[in-house]
Amino acid sequence: MKRRLSQRLKRKRFVCALAVGLFLIICIIKQSNLRQIFSAGKRSAAFYIWDDNTTYSWMKSFKSGNYNYTELLRPKGVYKGIPYLVVVASGIMNRLRRSAIRDTWAKGLRDSDGAEAAVVFLLGRSEIQYFQKLVNTEHTQYGDIVQFDFKDTFRNASLKTVLMLRWASKFNPTYLVKADDDTIVNVRKLRLELQSLQANFSKPVIAGYELIHVAPRRMKNDKWAVSEKEYPDKLYPNFVSGCLYVISGKALAPLYETALNTRPLSLEDVFVTGLVATRAGIPRVSLKDIEILGLDEACEMHEKLAVHHISASRMRLLSRVLSSFVRHCTSLSCSCIPLASPQLKATSK
Repeated sequence: MKRRLSQRLKRKRFVCALAVGLFLIICIIKQSNLRQIFSAGKRSAAFYIWDDNTTYSWMKSFKSGNYNYTELLRPKGVYKGIPYLVVVASGIMNRLRRSAIRDTWAKGLRDSDGAEAAVVFLLGRSEIQYFQKLVNTEHTQYGDIVQFDFKDTFRNASLKTVLMLRWASKFNPTYLVKADDDTIVNVRKLRLELQSLQANFSKPVIAGYELIHVAPRRMKNDKWAVSEKEYPDKLYPNFVSGCLYVISGKALAPLYETALNTRPLSLEDVFVTGLVATRAGIPRVSLKDIEILGLDEACEMHEKLAVHHISASRMRLLSRVLSSFVRHCTSLSCSCIPLASPQLKATSK
């Protein structure tokens, strides 16, 4: 009897050990995938040009894309020759995000010292009349929406960005800043970073959080899945994250013209800043301090240029942190201190 109990106990221990081992292997694989997707390679300020002739021969059978979509709504501003033109790609139903952006970093961009800036929101259309009426009312109030007559879906994000290129190229801005509506921007750091890269922006260039040697995700239920038919290669060309990137004015026309003759891909950052930019011979350069996986500590926003995956309410919180608090660090720890704090005054003496 004791021998049987001992054997059963050994079997249970073996099964438990096997289960734990499998669990650890799965965790390691998932962690590796995340690193590959979001931190693939190290970010480098060096320009990178991919060899189109050998890697993307499958594109050459593609003749021309259809981007003849009508503007349904036009923003009311005057944008000709504006230094900073910011286009926020937004979803039809993301009204709260647009409101938060208007009240936070977009307001800061317009009000800050320096060159003139404008912020507009780029939308497709909704097939639900109620939501379209809400957008019309919003545009009547703010006059900052540009809307095209295509169905606004995640898989049409590349279409939306190509239409952005067409629309923005008419105004010849110095910088075209493209952002997602769940991204908060530290305006001060953005201006400083662009000033440090000013020599690069005298030529066609794209700047952002650079992603290197990223492999397509093939799982069908994955939001970012791309089939082998849509993209057969094992790696994407180097590209920058779509949460925030900056295009020089001189890159707009060649990007748009090349996009017209490039086989479409549903992932807009890979398509525009990777495939199209590579074929157009437009280099990419890194922007420092962009956080693409959210933010744990609010006061870290002082050290970031932009943070992705931010809700409307947290965007307002982080904006208050930027305007009313300072990050104070000692040898032991860092903390958020109000600008009017006696502690801050004492340390500044």
